Amino acid sequence: MKITYWSDYACPFCYIGETRMKKAIAAMDTTEPIELEMKAFQLDPNAPRKSVGNMTDLFVHKYGFSPDEAEKRIDSITAMGRQEGLNFNFVDAQFVNTVDAHRLTKYAQSKEPEKADRLIEVLMDAYFGKNAALSEPDVLRCAAQSAGLNMEEAEKVIKFDTLYLDEVQQDETEAYMRGVSSVPLFIIGDERIAGADSITRMKAALQKALEK
Repeated sequence: MKITYWSDYACPFCYIGETRMKKAIAAMDTTEPIELEMKAFQLDPNAPRKSVGNMTDLFVHKYGFSPDEAEKRIDSITAMGRQEGLNFNFVDAQFVNTVDAHRLTKYAQSKEPEKADRLIEVLMDAYFGKNAALSEPDVLRCAAQSAGLNMEEAEKVIKFDTLYLDEVQQDETEAYMRGVSSVPLFIIGDERIAGADSITRMKAALQKALEK
């Protein structure tokens, strides 16, 4: 069984939701393989390639929060991530363009699929745990190396910004056609789960799909 989901590396709920989904899958009493396939979704395709401030600044200036509201919201999201056992430092995450990280992911899914999940984990940890800028070529190189990708091929993807761009855009077009307007969005059989829902809810959806 394959679970398709749309996600962005700049989305904290995507990291949390993906982690919960993996826990739900691990808890299922089944011998049937369950595969997760991430599809690209950029929260802000026009995000800068250089960070212009921390998350508090972003919440205040982009989303209209007061500084106190921003701090409380960020602390709440950080607590959610840490409750899942993640190395999670949301306040210092660098909000930058994620298209290159998505392109590298599409390469891995296409040419080295057995390493794609590991790459996704490494990139998420780089963003939320290490607060690295995923728009930086050196950050992507380190992620590719940590995931065990063919570095000669990964370097081509990092260097040439049109490689696998079509695949990213195809994912985003599909999201639009399916009415996906926020992430994460998981499709399990004929059911959709939006956001970082509970593990219990995810297990119920998995069980329903497995019984069909």
